Amino acid sequence: MTIETFYQGDSVEITSDTDFDDLENASLIEFVVVKPSGEIVTWTAAQVGTTQDIVYTTSSTDLDEVGTYKIQSHVEWDGGASDLHGEIQRFKVKLHLEGDESA
Repeated sequence: MTIETFYQGDSVEITSDTDFDDLENASLIEFVVVKPSGEIVTWTAAQVGTTQDIVYTTSSTDLDEVGTYKIQSHVEWDGGASDLHGEIQRFKVKLHLEGDESA
């Protein structure tokens, strides 16, 4: 699997195939994200059409740390009575050229 690279502060669309059925009846669709510092955050995602894919578009403050992020889909049904987690994926965030002091 290739690790994608994004840049700090950019707005990017993150899509994941959950392999979960019945997303249209889910009560919660989100990504659980572990930032490079270890901080855990959640990003509210949405189903892509009628597929098993979910999507989230980052804001300018989501990708605020440089390093490797871990991300996992999390879906709940019936207000949390049933839930599933997807495969853990990783991506990197780098500084833009003007902020990269090592360049």
